[in-house]
Amino acid sequence: MDFSLERLRQPLADMKYLLYRGYPKSIALDIVARKYPLSKPERSLLLRSLHTEDEIRMVKFKLAKDSSCIKDEVLSVDGFNVLITLESLIRGDPLLLCDDGIIRDIYTSFRKYKITDITFKALGLLFRIISSLRPRQVFVVYDAPISHSGKLAMRTREVMKSLNIQGDVMLSKKPNTTVATLGILVASSDIVVISKAKRIVDLARMAIPYFPSAYVINVQELYAPVLKDVLKKLI
Repeated sequence: MDFSLERLRQPLADMKYLLYRGYPKSIALDIVARKYPLSKPERSLLLRSLHTEDEIRMVKFKLAKDSSCIKDEVLSVDGFNVLITLESLIRGDPLLLCDDGIIRDIYTSFRKYKITDITFKALGLLFRIISSLRPRQVFVVYDAPISHSGKLAMRTREVMKSLNIQGDVMLSKKPNTTVATLGILVASSDIVVISKAKRIVDLARMAIPYFPSAYVINVQELYAPVLKDVLKKLI
């Protein structure tokens, strides 16, 4: 891991305080990044893991309470978004339990994505989970501009056929909108997609029990003690 969690306690608390005060997320991050010399992975961690109170309430309202909510429903999957997180889990990279309760990877926002053998392992894991949930139909949406997305779509169709999973795979130039409107339940950790979806499911979180040694960073536990001290000083 190319950063120190201990070193991030104060930046996380500062940014969370600014979000409490109503600062837009991008502006809050810029303020904190000017105060502390943050690397790209550290900036990514702050941006992906911290949310406004409105976002947290929205996620809590939309998130499926348990796996039984998925049976016989129509599920749409934000393909690359979910696969990248599962790839991080398979590689043993740290994952974030963000303050909105969603599991996210750290690196998506700045690493160029490439389809590798781990991608296909993640695909197998994804449909192992989906098959156990028994949705009525599954629609997987991939970003059309990403290199070799057509090849991945073809492999996904093969996996779905082998498991007798009804549905389809599609490439979209506007994947956020497409995936958010296809199913009653949407699997994505993208806050933009979540905001457009009716209900959401966190498939990456369901995958964690398959990896007993998974390293999950509880972001709220990192910043909460420091933020408490900050707020005391302001009273």
